[in-house]
Amino acid sequence: MVHGESCYYVHPFASTWNSSRRFCQTFGADLAVIKSEDENQFLSQLLRSTSGLLRNGWIGLYRKADNKFYWLDDRPAEGNYQRWDNGEPSGGGENCVHLRGGVSDGTWNDLACLRTYPVAICQWPI
Repeated sequence: MVHGESCYYVHPFASTWNSSRRFCQTFGADLAVIKSEDENQFLSQLLRSTSGLLRNGWIGLYRKADNKFYWLDDRPAEGNYQRWDNGEPSGGGENCVHLRGGVSDGTWNDLACLRTYPVAICQWPI
């Protein structure tokens, strides 16, 4: 699906953050980097319409060694658009982030990178 200056694809099979990223990179894409509320809501709706019960999708936001979150384009989360769910990010070894497309309506949650229930949200610039 096209939105703004990007094309998005939700891979229907759940996997870890790293596996999801590798899947996207296989096709010349990467995990989605969200820059606005409009883009976030678009992706939330895309997840609801394409991923069935799994309605959670990995995005390109992760915690680095300095204990702060960064997007895959190296922008820090701090000072840029964010949509954390209440009480998030929570830490405790949860270093990767997924978008909740179901009941939480587009909020973000940090999760252990090895969890396997979110799907990949791939993004290509156009």
